[in-house]
Amino acid sequence: MVTLGFPRNDALFSDKSDLLNLFDQKFNKLVVWYPTFRQHRIHEAVIPQHSSFSIPLIHDEAAARRINELAAQYGILLVVKPHPVQDLSLIRELQLDHLIFIYDDFFVSNGITAHDFLGKTDALITDYSSIIFDYLLTGKPVALTIEDYEQYKEQQGFAIDFKMLKSCSTILDTPEDFAAFFRDLVEGNDPLKEKREEVMRLTNTYLDGNSTKRVVDWMEELLQRPR
Repeated sequence: MVTLGFPRNDALFSDKSDLLNLFDQKFNKLVVWYPTFRQHRIHEAVIPQHSSFSIPLIHDEAAARRINELAAQYGILLVVKPHPVQDLSLIRELQLDHLIFIYDDFFVSNGITAHDFLGKTDALITDYSSIIFDYLLTGKPVALTIEDYEQYKEQQGFAIDFKMLKSCSTILDTPEDFAAFFRDLVEGNDPLKEKREEVMRLTNTYLDGNSTKRVVDWMEELLQRPR
């Protein structure tokens, strides 16, 4: 095995996208939310049984509207990028203004990659997605929604000790927890910054945005070797 870094992560350091030109509204900060796959359009997966929707913490219309209200209060645009087969038909019908959804065609139509976009956001919310390892390279705040932790651990399981990620992330257990996370983001408070950097260095060997060059150089060197 050769450690060269993920080429896709080079896009985290690019200047290709301008978020202000991608959305038809003003905002102070943009938070991207990457929920792990929980509920297929046809088949059910991990999701709390009492939930009407298929996004963590948003179990009914009232919760969705409350999170939207808090985002608006702090000038936050909360952009949810769901798994491609996630069933979000109910929540999309609410048509909220500060809690919006994007899909793969969003990146195609704007001529950017998902990581071009990710690198320009101001914070990440996720749960059990490996996207957190990429995002740690940005140095920006991370929050986790892990209300179904025990159920997920039993059904899906983890490849690493999840305590490591919990230690460097804000935990969001209720819609009201978003208020403190948004407030810290707007005010520039970042109490977990040093812990995130510690975890980032444990999970990423290269921090320079040159992984593509390393991979290409390595392949060229292999091709030039005598057979």
